Amino acid sequence: MSHEQFKDIELEEETTLINRIPTYYDGKEILYETWSWDGLPCESYIFLNTDFKDEYRIELEAEKKHKCGFSIGAKYTFINFTTDEDLINEVNKQNQADDITEAELSTDV
Repeated sequence: MSHEQFKDIELEEETTLINRIPTYYDGKEILYETWSWDGLPCESYIFLNTDFKDEYRIELEAEKKHKCGFSIGAKYTFINFTTDEDLINEVNKQNQADDITEAELSTDV
């Protein structure tokens, strides 16, 4: 299982990666990560944007039985889980700011 398309995912400075596992969801190659942010445990399911369907977010949210953070970047869709609502809100705000910057850069060409 190569999952080469996920090799350029970078970690934010305050993120500590615990585990990164290439796997599959609904037959699609994804990356599953466990990590901590400011000492709080989290997990992510990372999809290529071209493979992602919104039903995956709904299914995973139901399976985990708590809300998720959700962000779409230039190449990847991240579904992040933690039991800390404040952390989810902070990560989503940061990801939205990053997405806006990427969008602005791509329209300046």
